[in-house]
Amino acid sequence: MQEVKNIKNDQLIFEWRHFQLEEAKMEDSSIFEIESKDLSKTRSLLSAVCAESAKLQGQNLFERFHYAVLHARNNMSPRFPLNDFNKFLDLAVDVGLDRNKFIDDFNNPQLIINVKKDHQEGVQKYGVFGTPTLVFDNEQAVFIKTFIPKDKDDYIIFFEYIVKIFRDMPFIGELKRPQPPWPKGIKK
Repeated sequence: MQEVKNIKNDQLIFEWRHFQLEEAKMEDSSIFEIESKDLSKTRSLLSAVCAESAKLQGQNLFERFHYAVLHARNNMSPRFPLNDFNKFLDLAVDVGLDRNKFIDDFNNPQLIINVKKDHQEGVQKYGVFGTPTLVFDNEQAVFIKTFIPKDKDDYIIFFEYIVKIFRDMPFIGELKRPQPPWPKGIKK
C-alpha cells in the first residue's frame, strides 16, 4: 500500500485501523480483558498499542513507523517479533520517534481502549474477519489475500482493479480462486 500511496499521494487517504486476529478466534474470553496487561503474551496486541503510541507523535511519524514494522515483519529474516516491546522501541527510535514520549504514551490505558474500539467497529460495522481488509469511502469493504507484486506498475493496476470492483460495484459479494493449488503459477 505504501507504493500506491507514494504514486497517488494527493488522491488517497489511508486511515489505518486495528483488527486483532487473536481476538476474533477467542470464544470465551477477550485479549482486551487481560488482567496482567502483559501484552507480550498476546499475538499482536502489543504491536497495535505501539502503533497507537506512534500515532500520538503525528501522522507522518506514525506512517514511517507503521511501514517500518510492515517491512521488518514481512521482508526481514528472522521475522520481526510482534511481542517484543524493546524491538518496537528500537524501531520507533530508528524512524525518528521520541523514545521517552513513545514509552510514556505506550503506558496509557486509553490506547488499548482505542484498539478495542477499532476492532469492534470493524467486526460490527464492516464484517471484518481478517487482515488486510480495505474499507472504502462509500463503506464497501474487501478482504484481500495476495502476494506482493514484483513489478511496481502492478501495484497501481491491482489497486485500481480492487477499487473498481469492490468500491464501485457493490453488487459483487465475493471473488475467490478455486483451491488447491493457490496461486497457480506464482512463486513467492
